[in-house]
Amino acid sequence: MNNTTINLKTTIYLALIFTLAASLTAEAESAGYLEISSVMREHSYDLDISQDGTRYHIDEQYRSGWKLEGGWSFAPDWTLIAGYSRHDTDNAVGIILTALSSVQAPIFYVSQRASIGIQKQWSLTESVWLDTTIRYQHTEQGIGDFFIESGQFSFGLDKVEKDNGVAAEVALRKRSGSWEFELLAGYDPHAGFELGVSDIDVRSSGYGGASISYHLGDQFKLGIEAQSGKVKDLALTLGVQF
Repeated sequence: MNNTTINLKTTIYLALIFTLAASLTAEAESAGYLEISSVMREHSYDLDISQDGTRYHIDEQYRSGWKLEGGWSFAPDWTLIAGYSRHDTDNAVGIILTALSSVQAPIFYVSQRASIGIQKQWSLTESVWLDTTIRYQHTEQGIGDFFIESGQFSFGLDKVEKDNGVAAEVALRKRSGSWEFELLAGYDPHAGFELGVSDIDVRSSGYGGASISYHLGDQFKLGIEAQSGKVKDLALTLGVQF
């Protein structure tokens, strides 16, 4: 059984635990939520390869992915959060740009993450909150089976890194009727990577973003979020509260 299967099963189990715990403690005024998002990602990594004064680099392209997040408010203003995200494109075609030519090559981009964290909500006014979140996360990312050839030059690399670390985020959130607006900023210890001749270099990054969502009654919401840092994500989210 590989790590991907283990991480996916762990996240599913956590989501089921949150759902069960929320249902069992509903009479105690606890609450939970589950959100699934479709994500488009632009990964601004660099291909750090040069030969005879020519530098090779990868043209940035968007890649599809998804993420799942569940939360359980176990106490007033405190929420336990678990999540899983995956960007895994088996047959993406990248464009390798040089000073004199453009070379197409398959890029096997891998980015997976499982996380668990805790969030504290601070009420500033009746409709404005400040949310602070800390997550412990396991990240797998890199490039697999990557190969380019241009004239007498060829290069191949298959490298996926696994890292653990703590990420932090702060968000300012405002509710206006059925609409909710949010500005956020955070730090990701494994935000992305740069690709070298024989290895990859995992990079940390700060990031910022904004989101807007519309609540359909007390249970469902639709939202869109844009985030920019080492990677740029655009996510469409469907959420349910219980």
